[in-house]
Amino acid sequence: MDTALLRWLIRVRLEDGRLPHGDIAGLIETRGDGHRCDACGALFETYERAQSAVVIEDWTELWFHRACLQLWDAERHTAYRRSA
Repeated sequence: MDTALLRWLIRVRLEDGRLPHGDIAGLIETRGDGHRCDACGALFETYERAQSAVVIEDWTELWFHRACLQLWDAERHTAYRRSA
């Protein structure tokens, strides 16, 4: 997926609450096993690596591709600075 499109999608999901703004309490890299990436919405194939993150805000477990996790992390900080 195009990086600009993914950034936009993550911003929308942050704004409407589908993605949290909180910090990560724990992060585990594991094999994709059919989960859906919470940022881009794509399903993980079994050969893909997935980032499983627990967010302190509400102790939600989220699943990300590595690039999606990095963009979400950057965008949630940007959204926080815009609202402050």
